[in-house]
Amino acid sequence: MALGERAGVGRAGVCAEGVAGREGALQVELDGLIRTGGRAVAALRVALGVSAIISPRLAATPWVGWSTTEPAGTVLGRAAGARDIALGAGALLAVRQGARAERTWVALAAFCDVVDATTTFAHWHRLPSPGRALVSAAAAGAAVVGAAAVARTR
Repeated sequence: MALGERAGVGRAGVCAEGVAGREGALQVELDGLIRTGGRAVAALRVALGVSAIISPRLAATPWVGWSTTEPAGTVLGRAAGARDIALGAGALLAVRQGARAERTWVALAAFCDVVDATTTFAHWHRLPSPGRALVSAAAAGAAVVGAAAVARTR
């Protein structure tokens, strides 16, 4: 065997199993990346939720602007923070309960992200300029990661 070769793998790096073996390996790697991405989004959701409860104005101002200075903005910011903590922690804790439980929590969180993104798009011109782009991109991205994680674990 030449230096750098493994059993069953030739000089070109092709498995003895052929293309099907490589596709299967790529499938497994992609599934792992998507699963990891879903868990990272869940952890970030918990962090955002904690920051929104501690400082609802800091967390919500980029999204909804001046309304966070009013008591209603504080209430809404903290409520959204609690939602994010519950969804993120639920998804992370569901990992121990298996793929079905994790998929359920990730799907629920992705649903919330879709609603956040579509609501932001619906009120685009009435929201603060830099924040609306950031929030809609984050919500849409998290929704895509969540949908991909749910689809890949079926």
